Amino acid sequence: MANTWYVKSDATGEADGTSWEDAFTTIAEALDEATLGDGDIISIQAGTYAGSDDYVTGANQDGKDISLEAHEGSVIWSIDSGTESVIRDYSGRTSGTLSFTGITFQVTATASYGCLYLRNSNGSLTFTDCNFVNPSGSCGAFLCDAIAASTRAYTFTHCTIQVPSGFGMYVRDVHGLTLDDCSFTSAADSGTAIYITTASDAAYGDYSFTDVSVSGFDNAILSASTFSIGNLTINGLTSSDLTGHAIYLGGVTASSVNISNMDVTVGGVAIHLPNDMGRIDIRDNTFVKDAASSTGHTVNIGQDPNTTSPQTRGGVILNNTLTYLGSDGGVHAVFIGDDVNDLLISGNTVICLGGYGLVIKGGKRNKVIGNTIAGNNPIHIKADADCNLFTHNTCYCISQADSASPEGAVSLVGVAAPASLWPKDNFFVHNILVAIGTVDDGTETYCICDRSAGSGAGYLGGDNVFDGNLYFAWGDAHLASIEGSDVDSLAALQAAWSSYTTPDADGRAALTTNDAKSLVADPLFIDVSSYDLRVPFASPARGAAQWINNADIGALQRAERFRRPRARRS
Repeated sequence: MANTWYVKSDATGEADGTSWEDAFTTIAEALDEATLGDGDIISIQAGTYAGSDDYVTGANQDGKDISLEAHEGSVIWSIDSGTESVIRDYSGRTSGTLSFTGITFQVTATASYGCLYLRNSNGSLTFTDCNFVNPSGSCGAFLCDAIAASTRAYTFTHCTIQVPSGFGMYVRDVHGLTLDDCSFTSAADSGTAIYITTASDAAYGDYSFTDVSVSGFDNAILSASTFSIGNLTINGLTSSDLTGHAIYLGGVTASSVNISNMDVTVGGVAIHLPNDMGRIDIRDNTFVKDAASSTGHTVNIGQDPNTTSPQTRGGVILNNTLTYLGSDGGVHAVFIGDDVNDLLISGNTVICLGGYGLVIKGGKRNKVIGNTIAGNNPIHIKADADCNLFTHNTCYCISQADSASPEGAVSLVGVAAPASLWPKDNFFVHNILVAIGTVDDGTETYCICDRSAGSGAGYLGGDNVFDGNLYFAWGDAHLASIEGSDVDSLAALQAAWSSYTTPDADGRAALTTNDAKSLVADPLFIDVSSYDLRVPFASPARGAAQWINNADIGALQRAERFRRPRARRS
């Protein structure tokens, strides 16, 4: 039967922990001297207690589940011994879980290892309603396993981590980590909330972060090390002041990645997953990139060029909102790199006035459906991107960035050689593609653009399908650029396709029957000044889809309010 042991700083009894009168006077005494059994509880009266180095070295804790709980008030477990930590674990425990509830771990001197320094143990630790305060050092919690076969899992629930600078958590060789409803605060506007690294290039278990808030750091979650984890789940990461990155996993691979319900403002990258992440699921997030930023893409999946193949095995990017109102032409909203294949990209709203809204480079069999993308170059298809489907998207090209290259609502850019790398077998149907004017540098804008800067040759490759789309060119924009020639009417566009001559490596040119069922008309966007690209009932896009009865061209959004059907009279 489980027992309860008592700790009270001013107890004057027998100090055997059997009652409040006879309580231990330090937490270390309870851990070291009580005859602990599996399931025992150590109840700690409000007060401030001294920390203890190597507190879990004895057989009392090994192989047992022990709970330490605050009782009636604030419990502060503190240490001021220079570089030491409140909890410093070198024990080599084999199993069991130590659980801490309602305790503040505080370092009053400069502790380089933070409030916790945990290593060389297979036992697990859980922290609930705990605070970690390191007012002088550079780390709130240092978590380190350093056992290749470790099964230790760390769990933090309703916890806060406060540091003046540096790291909130420095996570090295940790085999399982769960954070739920935790907050990280730094006073320096620098450093990283959760820094993940390795010393052994090992394979680890699952990492899960839910409802994590970050304030005062450069980066939220960052790793540049090379190692593998199981399933990565991030649900509910929030921050409004990241000058660096939200999620940057430079060398990490995973079995799967699930990222949802983020709401972050970044100066760098919101999501950077350059390596093999198995299946990805990125949905229902809001990303705002600082308009002054010129660093990285907002969401970056895969590498350019690829160094690992395949990089993903399918997944979804759904219902996200991405905004970048800056003018740097090298900053893209979504970059899909080489060998990132079989994604569904749908229901996203993108405003990217700098670089490109969606870039697919080398990806195959991706389905891009029902997205609204406004900016410098909404959809940009690069070399070796084949067999992708683009349908029911609304793309609004308004060139804002200085660029030597022409811009298009959809642009396809291959390379001069070899022709085998030209984009081919891609389908563009039932999209609204709109281009408006030029900027002061003379950059030309198009609904469809198939050329690179200074090139007169088309790089479309064979059997790319364009049909059933709605095109509109405002001002001095052009309907299309086909094989280096500007096209300004639907008839001229159809004629340009019928005479397309540039073959790809297989001897195929673009389809000569393209745009037989497309139309040119003003889609009547609700408010282009605020990038509200929905269309009203009167829009020529409504009900105009050629191959789906009564379906609309463009993203499936409505300007009118939902009207409840009238009740049928009896």
